Amino acid sequence: MRNCTFATRAIVLPLLAFASSAGIVSAGASSVPWSAPERVATGLQFTEGPVWNADGFLLFSDVQGNRIVRWTAPDETATFRQPSGNSNGLIFDELGRLVACEHSNRRISRTELDDEIVTLTDRYQGMRLNSPNDIAIKSDGSIYFTDPPYGISPGQQELPYNGVFFITQPKNELVLLASDFDRPNGLAFSPDESKLYIADTSRGHIRVFDVQPDGTLQGGAVFVQVSSPDGMKVDAKGRLYVASSAGMRVFTAAGETFGTIALAEQPSNCCFGDADGKSLFVTARTSLYRVRLSDGDISADTKKNLSITWASMPGKVYSVYRSSDMLSWELAADDVPSAAEMATRWTDPSRPLLSPEVRRLYYKIAEKQ
Repeated sequence: MRNCTFATRAIVLPLLAFASSAGIVSAGASSVPWSAPERVATGLQFTEGPVWNADGFLLFSDVQGNRIVRWTAPDETATFRQPSGNSNGLIFDELGRLVACEHSNRRISRTELDDEIVTLTDRYQGMRLNSPNDIAIKSDGSIYFTDPPYGISPGQQELPYNGVFFITQPKNELVLLASDFDRPNGLAFSPDESKLYIADTSRGHIRVFDVQPDGTLQGGAVFVQVSSPDGMKVDAKGRLYVASSAGMRVFTAAGETFGTIALAEQPSNCCFGDADGKSLFVTARTSLYRVRLSDGDISADTKKNLSITWASMPGKVYSVYRSSDMLSWELAADDVPSAAEMATRWTDPSRPLLSPEVRRLYYKIAEKQ
């Protein structure tokens, strides 16, 4: 999210005209396949941090409204939590727990399975964080977040920089990854998690880092120039969807412009969702938009919202099931892969673990009773 303190003030909303009736912009000879954006919720104060839950609903932050909103199709909204600590970025971890960047509480929080809200971190070397903004979770459970000062006044800042951090797992140690950003903002992993993209809003670019085996970062070259980049996500083909002052900019894994999704309000963040993972939900100032995508598998983000647990116990039989319907596929214990193999199969269509229909749902792998 860009500069947005919590004092009441007028907000000027820059309007972006639709590029065409189909809501697409052509990039070179290619035509970008998505539908016209559909506004599915409005009347909010400043929307941010959308995240899809595979049980069939979306959560997003209304930052200045100090609440988290729950959206369900076709267009129903309800308050999920208020106050929210003026939350911004939201994400579910591997156990389905909600992890939030809270501006006014200046912390990363996690909602436990019993609904208790705990602080994961709020200080680095004894100094309070600025105002955690956006968040990404690696498959090993490590939590990466940006910490610009958008949610505090200049006199409140204790850290001498606006950093990028990660919380190690399982020790929950806070590690500073980078301190040379001006306004670090959105961040997203490549599909294989070998790279981490991080936006620097005020400098108008996105940098790319190589993720090391210990979770730290190397490199940091400018990947693409973007006007006021904000939140972003990466699809399974490595394409980067970036909220910007020019709409939702889309780039290939090589850094080439793929297209622009034009919206009637300036976007702040996005996520993939719906049962098939082929909707792009975009938070944009006072509204939430949905854009249907038709180009291939875009489940890289969706897979991170699947809660998967398993164990390899000889002689046991396991079931894959959605918790609400106890369906639909069994495998012998010898077929239960390692965590790394599971992650590979989950994203590699040439090595399917489950049918496409089953993969789209919310599963656990558990011992059959």
